[in-house]
Amino acid sequence: MHVCRYLARDVDKCAFLPPEIYQGKAIDHEALLFDEFLEEERERKLKKLFWD
Repeated sequence: MHVCRYLARDVDKCAFLPPEIYQGKAIDHEALLFDEFLEEERERKLKKLFWD
């Protein structure tokens, strides 16, 4: 099971293969970066809502 994708932010330095490799699917780094952006944006909005 690959959980590093959620723990390590730099995909290129990841020591483990993502599940897409095991399943034979191609990795879309742009989609991963976009997901990361959405997650960070969500955190910013919540912090602003509760702490500002």
